[in-house]
Amino acid sequence: MRRVVSRLGHAGRVAPIVASLAVVAIALPVLALAGTPGVGYDVSFPQCNGTGAQALPAGPSVAVVGVNDGHPFSSNPCLTAELKWAGPAAQVYVNADDPGPHVRVVRGRPVQLPTRWPTTAQRSPKRCVLTRPRGTTLTTACAFDYGWNAARDAYARVGASLRALATANPGSPSLPVTPLRWWLDVESANAWLRSTALNTASINGSLGYLKAVHAASVGIYSNRYDAHTIFTSGSRFLPGTERWLATGAGTLTGGLSYCAYPGFVGDTVSMVQYWPSSPQLDADAPCVGYITGRLDPAAGVTATGLGVTLSHPAPTGGVALTVSSSSSGGRFTGPGQAVPAATLALSIPAGATKSAGFAYSDTRVGTPTITAMGALGRIANFATVTPGPVAGIAIAPSQLTLPVGAARTLTATGYDRFGNRARHAVAPTWSVSPGIAATLASGPTPSVTLRGMAVEPITVTATLGSLIAHRNYAVVVPAGGTPGTVTGSARLTAGVASGPQRVRIWTPAGPAGSVWTLQPASANGLVSASANGPWVRSLAETIAPGGIFSPVFYLRETVAGTTRIVATQGGLTIVRLETVMAAAPVHLSIAPSSLTLPIHGTVVLQARATDRFGNVFAAAVGWSVAPRGAIGVAAHHSTLRVRGLRAGTVRVTARLGRLTARARIAVP
Repeated sequence: MRRVVSRLGHAGRVAPIVASLAVVAIALPVLALAGTPGVGYDVSFPQCNGTGAQALPAGPSVAVVGVNDGHPFSSNPCLTAELKWAGPAAQVYVNADDPGPHVRVVRGRPVQLPTRWPTTAQRSPKRCVLTRPRGTTLTTACAFDYGWNAARDAYARVGASLRALATANPGSPSLPVTPLRWWLDVESANAWLRSTALNTASINGSLGYLKAVHAASVGIYSNRYDAHTIFTSGSRFLPGTERWLATGAGTLTGGLSYCAYPGFVGDTVSMVQYWPSSPQLDADAPCVGYITGRLDPAAGVTATGLGVTLSHPAPTGGVALTVSSSSSGGRFTGPGQAVPAATLALSIPAGATKSAGFAYSDTRVGTPTITAMGALGRIANFATVTPGPVAGIAIAPSQLTLPVGAARTLTATGYDRFGNRARHAVAPTWSVSPGIAATLASGPTPSVTLRGMAVEPITVTATLGSLIAHRNYAVVVPAGGTPGTVTGSARLTAGVASGPQRVRIWTPAGPAGSVWTLQPASANGLVSASANGPWVRSLAETIAPGGIFSPVFYLRETVAGTTRIVATQGGLTIVRLETVMAAAPVHLSIAPSSLTLPIHGTVVLQARATDRFGNVFAAAVGWSVAPRGAIGVAAHHSTLRVRGLRAGTVRVTARLGRLTARARIAVP
């Protein structure tokens, strides 16, 4: 496929060149290249050219020939010649798609496009129900019938080529041996519907027809991307469907390594495709065999009923296998081995394809590779080991130093008895001790926010039924080196009591409590234990034993700007800046209030408001000028830019609510 971008990529330009060639008469040159046992190639219309078919390696052990010219209901012009080249190793593949009805509206009427989707009521193998006009509904029954019809068409084309070969080469032992193995080429380069269910139905229709005509085997060719877009891992195909995986590897060894991958339908991969540098063909190799059974145990739980199946009967003398796991926690039991061990010896008698059953257990979560090694090569599959029941919980992070006032998220994780992390989140109930030092929500929830409140060692506990986890953390002094802070709003209005404030210390008060003296830094500031007074210059507040907050106090200040509240205890000091805003304005003025302005001269007038304490602040006022002709103005909040235009006297007025201010300007 890589050689032509995909098996479908050159259909548009190759087909016209070779369409005139007589199918039976095409000569197929053969390269003098010995075939590797069990290794071969897949070929189709891209190997055709204007003079016939390109040279191909002689004597392949595997030879998969494409039936179509890149899409269903068409013929590979070199089909007969390539089947002759394939000989007894012949297998075939058919291009698959699922285009749907594709109805469009032409001149106001729906018209069915030529997609080969059933256009008349088809009653077999599924009942495809007609709609109007000439279209069928997007149902799985119609999709199944479409796939059935495509496979029937391909089967007829192969039959015609085989008959032509038999007629031209009567009694030849080098012709393909029927029944053949059939594959469906499922690639995104062809037309597919968005519905993976409908696509799955179309594929099953083709598989169903091939099974009905007794193909030697049926399977699906795809890559891992297309296998997750055209259909999904949840798609269900007919029993016995094999899988041929496009790996992208560049060597035989690299390609065979994918035999251990889970197949996109079923347990394992039947055949792999890889892309060697020479010859320039898609190369293929069958997998030696498969490890079968349900390889999805929980940790510590034994998966039974496992076995090794060979792709071909064991040769004379049988096959000896050594089974092992890539996981250090993997253990096997089986015939003659009742005690779990890291390896297991198995044998398959001559002529047989299946080993005796064995069991596997693992204590480590993951996707270990289970490998059976023997003289025939490496057989492998992936196991999926999931966590066992939750047997313990742990709190993360394991270590934490939390400054007072800071917050950190804590998370609880469940583990099974082997230390594997639980698949699903656990939701314990949370608590912290002592409560004075930190706070958190109680839950139940997988994670909580822990907030430091006071300097002290703390213990966080998570409880899930009978399971309990503890973590010891430390709450420490925040950056800055102060013994505490003052809480509450740091903004107040001149002459008005602040909001409630309190002294907060980082380390809880001792048995005798902690007495702090509060005093404003400004000579105009007062404090009180009540918003209604009495107001004093200093106030003593006692923090109770074991506490971190003082009783509420209030600050009052009459000078706007920035001030400080200072709390002291012996040699300890806590300072907090306070912002004092001016009170409601009681007076409005304009500066300058009177001036002489020459023609073309400019000046800026400033409106100032003052509160009852004399605090001055710029106010956004409304400006007016009368008469307007002598000056030009530009107002901006608390300022007015004035320019002299002609001689005269002008009155300027500023208004702020009920307050009014005036200025006089003379232009000589």
